[in-house]
Amino acid sequence: ALPICLPEPYLSYLLLWSPSEHFIRMPVMRIALGLFAGANIVLASQRDMLVQRKATDLLYGRVKAMADNVTTTGQKPSTLELDWLEKVEQDIENSSHPSILSGFQDDQALMDDAVAYLLSCEKELKADSDKVSNKQSTTSAKERAHKLCRADESVKATTATKEWEDLANVYSKASPPTPPTLSFNTSGGCYKDNAGEFELKMDEYMTSSNKFAEGLEHKYSYALEQYEAAEKARSAQQLDCNKAQKMFEAMFCFWIGAAKQVLEKHEECWNTGSKSFDVVKANVLDSVEQWKVEYTALEKILCIVKQLKAVVSTGTADLGSCDAMVVGLDFFTLTNTSMPDKSKPYFGDLKTYPGIPVWESKYYRGLASNSPAAPVMPCPGSGAR
Repeated sequence: ALPICLPEPYLSYLLLWSPSEHFIRMPVMRIALGLFAGANIVLASQRDMLVQRKATDLLYGRVKAMADNVTTTGQKPSTLELDWLEKVEQDIENSSHPSILSGFQDDQALMDDAVAYLLSCEKELKADSDKVSNKQSTTSAKERAHKLCRADESVKATTATKEWEDLANVYSKASPPTPPTLSFNTSGGCYKDNAGEFELKMDEYMTSSNKFAEGLEHKYSYALEQYEAAEKARSAQQLDCNKAQKMFEAMFCFWIGAAKQVLEKHEECWNTGSKSFDVVKANVLDSVEQWKVEYTALEKILCIVKQLKAVVSTGTADLGSCDAMVVGLDFFTLTNTSMPDKSKPYFGDLKTYPGIPVWESKYYRGLASNSPAAPVMPCPGSGAR
């Protein structure tokens, strides 16, 4: 049941076409070495994809023509056509789909490699930093330790401030019971309240006042204990942080000269990796969009094939639904499409050192206002040793 407008050579090609024989996977991984070596990349696989798209379009035209013929004439597919439809269905499900998914995984792997390259820059930075000298690694550790210590000091200072406010609020925000009052009758010249009732109210007031006073005293004692404990913890933390700061400043003076070479190497590595990442990402994103188009086309072909088979088995089919179907593509979601964070090595401004105001501002300006640095201990002599 073939439309007579199709020439015989075209019909023969379509009847013999098999997705498993003609599907071309995009060899994305083969570009990785050339990419990171700085070569100009031309993705031959993009040309392969165009060939594949043409083949898929031909296949779609073939099954669509069969569907249109069934819709127009009511004639069911022949046995030969059913056999071919069965092969098309099996090849798409068993070969073409897995190949597309494998190609997407290759794209993801290339994206992963691009990120891994940048992460290797960070790893090399750490390794090189260790080789510079024990002084350098010790300095970095001391700087981190000081910042972490000041952060803890800030937390403890915030806690102490809160406990002080809670202590002050014990009395300032207390709401004591309201004493009863006598109501005076201006017209009769006497009090409205019965003496016995008023005495009862006064007894209740005194009882509640005593309970309020006891509770207030307990709250104040508890708040005072909490504040004293918080302030003691903050003070002890401040002393520890002042010691940590002095250790950091002393170690900084020894390794500043060796830091520049490590910084330059890390910067060169990151520049190379980030440029490569941008190229990889642009090509992979384009590739994934092509996978989506190809997968969607094959899904619609599958839909028509199954509807044509349904015509034979049930006598009915909804061939029009295939054109309007929405194909799920959530599994084509790439990860690692963003660059990892670039480290800011703890080498600082190599033109400055402890004792110069610029250095103090650069290294300590990020500290919280409630945990500032102590006075800086300058490097001995006229500069860093």
